[in-house]
Amino acid sequence: MRVYLEKVRTYGKLYLNDKLFNAHAELEFEDNYYTNLKQNGKIKIDNLT
Repeated sequence: MRVYLEKVRTYGKLYLNDKLFNAHAELEFEDNYYTNLKQNGKIKIDNLT
């Protein structure tokens, strides 16, 4: 079985219900493109109020 994992990390704004929730959010996503068995995602938010 071939495994091709790709990690994508991006920064941007996080919107919940069409309202700005946090202006500085970080998203990290990991995907196996050959089998789609491993798909993980994380959202990192600093300064939660």
